[in-house]
Amino acid sequence: MLHFDAPLWLLGILLLLMAYIIQRKRQSTPSSPTLSTLRHPKYAILNDIATQQQKRASSTPWLWLASCTLLLIALAAPYWHDPSSDQHANGRNIVLALDVSDSMRAEDFIIDDKVVNRLAMLKHIVDQFIKQQTGDRFSLIIFGDDAFTLSPLTRDQTLLRKLLSELQPNIAGIKTALGDALFLSISRLASVNNQGLVILLTDGANTSGTLHPKQALQLGKQSGIPVYTIGIGSHRRVAFPKAELEKPILTHMPLDETLLQTIANETGGRYFRAETTELLSQITQEISAIETITKEEKQAISGTDGYWIPALLALILLLLHYHLNYKKVLPE
Repeated sequence: MLHFDAPLWLLGILLLLMAYIIQRKRQSTPSSPTLSTLRHPKYAILNDIATQQQKRASSTPWLWLASCTLLLIALAAPYWHDPSSDQHANGRNIVLALDVSDSMRAEDFIIDDKVVNRLAMLKHIVDQFIKQQTGDRFSLIIFGDDAFTLSPLTRDQTLLRKLLSELQPNIAGIKTALGDALFLSISRLASVNNQGLVILLTDGANTSGTLHPKQALQLGKQSGIPVYTIGIGSHRRVAFPKAELEKPILTHMPLDETLLQTIANETGGRYFRAETTELLSQITQEISAIETITKEEKQAISGTDGYWIPALLALILLLLHYHLNYKKVLPE
């Protein structure tokens, strides 16, 4: 099925035809006769040349008109969309909001039989998640004392994974601006007509920021963007290193599950609790199966650009028009 990204250029074809019709009417208006007062020795030759030029001027410049029409079609950016490929298209917009506050230094997860902190585990799972999603666009949001956009929506997995690998605890402050992170994540999807979903991963409660999560929640409800919240960590006391050279102490790390459940339920998402690395991996796989691709997004992904075809034909016709109209007119 043929589609156009900029169909307004097609109106130029109608304007071109109207301009040509008006010009033809002006040319057809008879002019007052002129009298010759001097007969040139080469009158016959000059009269023949003048007659040929008059015929050429009065003839319809089909090649030129066709060339201009094709150029306008090319400017309209045509592309071919195969509806049968929609079922294979994958083009979700996913905003990942990652908690990088001080509490993410807690060491209660295991990767390859090695104890790691929560952020290391989060980076490991999110890296796998991004790598498995072909065609999806991701935006990375990090939050601590404030929320920041680490990356806008992009399909550049190399860039996303590199940015992810460089994250460290406290890089955005020691507290948790949960409301600001939620607001920024939802706002990030405004540029794509609120098409997409938000995955918010945190191990704490709202302790910082300018917006309360319930205020940001109102924006999520109005936009219709589903927010999937994932609470990280166990209910038990966990090892938390007070300093680099000190032995970790066991302490409770509070998690506001009620708030996370409210955010997910009121936006049409779901809440998950991830207490182990394996469980978090299963959760991300479950979320990745959610189908949120709109018809327009599928067409944009599976469309094949075709602007070069009319542009090439227009160039060929223009060259042919030039050749036919600017060949030598004087006899040898």
